[in-house]
Amino acid sequence: MKKLLNKVKRESQQTMLFATTAFYTRMERFRKEERGDAMSWVISILIMLLLFIGVYILFKAQIDTFVKDKIFGKMNSLD
Repeated sequence: MKKLLNKVKRESQQTMLFATTAFYTRMERFRKEERGDAMSWVISILIMLLLFIGVYILFKAQIDTFVKDKIFGKMNSLD
């Protein structure tokens, strides 16, 4: 019985070691492969923000009129 318990304990330790090693290997590979992608995300978000600001500046009067008349005007008529 003691031999069986020692064998099970040893196998569970080996399994745990394999699982943690596999996890860290996958994490290390992910870190190396995905390392340069963050900068492109930041730049693309900044470009999108600049585009939204540019569209808002160009159509500010139309957007304000639309929001006040169409959206808030209908909300006031619901009362």
